Amino acid sequence: MSLRRHNTDGGIDVALCRTTILIAAMSLAAGFAVSGCRAVTRADPPAFPNLASYTPVNVGDYAIEIPNPGRGPSSEVFFLTPDGNACRLVNSGAECTGNNFPGIPAVSQDPARGLVGVNGIRTDIGLQPTNAPVAGADTTVMGHPIRPLPPLHSIAVDGAICGVDNAGSTACKDAQGRGFLISPQHGTVWLPHV
Repeated sequence: MSLRRHNTDGGIDVALCRTTILIAAMSLAAGFAVSGCRAVTRADPPAFPNLASYTPVNVGDYAIEIPNPGRGPSSEVFFLTPDGNACRLVNSGAECTGNNFPGIPAVSQDPARGLVGVNGIRTDIGLQPTNAPVAGADTTVMGHPIRPLPPLHSIAVDGAICGVDNAGSTACKDAQGRGFLISPQHGTVWLPHV
């Protein structure tokens, strides 16, 4: 990238060069002043657990029949995290929703104004607010209660797997190797590659 700009007469705009150099020098000086001349390091993402070492649950115990107009009902798999977030495994991926993700502020609620959103995290798109929670506020789906996934257990459907460790963390990954952690120790983290 060149710091020179040519005038219409073919000359170099010297003022632009001087301004650019001055801004760069001021930015560098400000960076040293703010950082105190010490290196700023960023923490590595937490290690993803080996979910294959967890005891698999019977998937049928977590399945709920969902009406499918014009066809027979479909069966979807749901579970609760230790902190009460509702999750489901669907379309070779996993998603969890709720307003108590560690380290993430709750989404504002005002049902009278139609604001019923929650935080959501999916293996394919990461963390974002959603107006489509996995379950109702009472942690039911179609009137059926969602079961918690016990510590050191996993659940797998169509290449997606989730598990809960013995410290209250939930980890999920999809068939493409994308995942997330919901952890009291590490916060809520989306991992584009596990």
